[in-house]
Amino acid sequence: MARNPENLSAVGIDQKQLAWPIFMQRLQWVAEPIFRYEWERCSLEEKLVLYHVAHGNYPNPLANRTVENLLARRLLTLNPTPGIPSEAFKRFIQHAEPAYRINAWLEDESGHGWQTMRWTFAIIILLLLGWLFYSAGNVFETLSYVVGAVATFVTAIVKTLSAVKSVKDV
Repeated sequence: MARNPENLSAVGIDQKQLAWPIFMQRLQWVAEPIFRYEWERCSLEEKLVLYHVAHGNYPNPLANRTVENLLARRLLTLNPTPGIPSEAFKRFIQHAEPAYRINAWLEDESGHGWQTMRWTFAIIILLLLGWLFYSAGNVFETLSYVVGAVATFVTAIVKTLSAVKSVKDV
């Protein structure tokens, strides 16, 4: 009875308002293979930028080249801030991957900064230790052996834990 057009217009509901969600659902269904194709063509960095933008966030400012690539492929628009070109594509991106996979990508992405900086810190620390050993003489000779042994032990523990974690994730 509620689907009768006369009854709907009597309560102030326009048939066009009811047809729009159905149209959008069908559009999403028809466009799904195209969206999937474009999504699979994206690199991991591009997928993360699209994911951030689809959820209303700004892309990483260091991802300028990635944003430019997405703009060139028309998967991203500027109006005046970065956005997804269509609501259907935006909904697709929000549900394109399972949450655990996105979280793993985000975790991996956040670790890259430390990986590039740790070598700089290691070199600075080694230079400072070298200067300290040079200026102190034989007092630190025994200490250097102990520090070397501890560093080797810690490295072995970290590698073992990383291997266990990677096996557990698979």
